[in-house]
Amino acid sequence: CDSGTYSAAGRRNCSSCDSGAYSNAGAAACMACDSGTYSDAGAAACTKCDLGRYQDKNRSEGCVDCDAGKYAGHTGSTRCEPCSAGYYASSSGAQTCLKCSSDWEGAADAEMRARYHSVEGASACNRCADGYYMHSGDCDVCPNNAECCDGATLQSITPLPGSYRFTNTSKRVYACPMVGNCLGGIRPQGQCLEGSEGPLCAICSSEFFMHSSGERCEPCGDTSFLASGLVLLAVSIAVIIAVWRRTRLVAFYHARKEQLDAIGQRANSFFVTMQILLIYQHTRIQVGGTQVPSPYDDFLEMLEPLTFDFVTWVPFECMFNDRSFDHLDGKSTVSVWCTTN
Repeated sequence: CDSGTYSAAGRRNCSSCDSGAYSNAGAAACMACDSGTYSDAGAAACTKCDLGRYQDKNRSEGCVDCDAGKYAGHTGSTRCEPCSAGYYASSSGAQTCLKCSSDWEGAADAEMRARYHSVEGASACNRCADGYYMHSGDCDVCPNNAECCDGATLQSITPLPGSYRFTNTSKRVYACPMVGNCLGGIRPQGQCLEGSEGPLCAICSSEFFMHSSGERCEPCGDTSFLASGLVLLAVSIAVIIAVWRRTRLVAFYHARKEQLDAIGQRANSFFVTMQILLIYQHTRIQVGGTQVPSPYDDFLEMLEPLTFDFVTWVPFECMFNDRSFDHLDGKSTVSVWCTTN
């Protein structure tokens, strides 16, 4: 019998091999084609599957196209490989995968293509790369004060710690004036540190007060010592003033008036200059500016007491239990009293 045919023992005629099988000349039986190959009826040999096609079964009469998102890069494939992340195959029968950042036809130019990405086995570049987010089919640049990881959407833009986003459809993320109050991230319980609330987490809740650093709200705790502490402070200042005015000190002053006046003028100039710098630093931060670089920032922090800002040292919110007018009266009285004395 010729190749592609066979004759069993005791038979006089030769028969053609069925599809999916083959034979050599003089064969008594046909042999099945292996996976990755196929044959038509009467084949003398099996044929390997073409590029972009596969066959995972034995004794097959044909091969199958790879699905979209997969490819077969060599002949005789028994399975298709999924495109790697960042690549895609938009149609079936792909011999190779295309790269999103250079080949994606859904973007207008090379700069826009670089923004797109895909998961493994993708038929399209329908995700955004790190630093971008998907909105209305386009990949837009991630806003300031936020993080956009691979595959981010408008709803999944993640505020950084110290930042605040009003809704999950907002395209803008704001820097918080009190950075310690804003937790960042996407949290079911909200974006604010416990004890803070409101827009930008800028309001301290009941039983909390603004820490002197101006960065976060702290729990009040036991405040019974505050009133007595203020009284003690006032008495101490009054005693110091009384001692200063004693005759001996007055006589000492008159005896060295010129030297003391010169020292006092220099001290006053230094004091006023430092206060101006401190106020400038506070104002700069409150309007969204950056910190003064180190070591100048450390120097200004060391001079912070020169502001005599008793309002930030004493948590009046904890003393008056949410009575706003009492807060205002207490802060104003202490500030005026300290200034006039």
